[in-house]
Amino acid sequence: NILQGRPPYIKTNESVFSIPVSWFFFYAFLFFMVGFYPLSDLYGAGKKTLILSGSRFKWLWSKYIWTVINVIMYYAAMILVLAAVTCAIGKWSTKPDDMLMGIDMQQFATGNEVLVWLILPMICACTIAVVQLTISVFAGAIAGYIVSIVYLVVSVYWVSPFLMGNYLMIIRNNRLCAGGMDAAAGIISCIIVLVVSVVLGSVYFKRKNIV
Repeated sequence: NILQGRPPYIKTNESVFSIPVSWFFFYAFLFFMVGFYPLSDLYGAGKKTLILSGSRFKWLWSKYIWTVINVIMYYAAMILVLAAVTCAIGKWSTKPDDMLMGIDMQQFATGNEVLVWLILPMICACTIAVVQLTISVFAGAIAGYIVSIVYLVVSVYWVSPFLMGNYLMIIRNNRLCAGGMDAAAGIISCIIVLVVSVVLGSVYFKRKNIV
């Protein structure tokens, strides 16, 4: 499962820390894809657009919107690819498996599955991508991307509601894992962080010296 992640890491003498490879590369590619265009556009053709628009806020907010839309499209593409592959191998079903990740899936309503499997991770990914763009405005696109990658790795190592990467891992949701992340709290936290990030980025960008 690409979005599964890994169970909480418990450090012992025998334990070995490992990154869930498919999960990590899924998000590493996403943040790479959305992380470099906005700033490269600023110092390219986008500078003319910025001048013509007459508003730094409009230009920056258009990039925030572009980032969110691309994250949503990335998830939509994933769903379409998975659906196509599933149909191709003849295993399409609208009913969930009885067991998934060792969890009895019959205890979940369809709405809960969509919340845990899709809505929460997508909102969280949008938030991290927006924060990455804000960091890029302050320190450059490479710095923004490095922060996102490090953030993902740290989130795998530590289970904490302050590390939103935990909300990207389905298996760490409290519906599937004792002491896991609460979906409602995660959505609220992501929205707050997203808004604060946009505000900070907008205030700084208004004063930024663009050469």
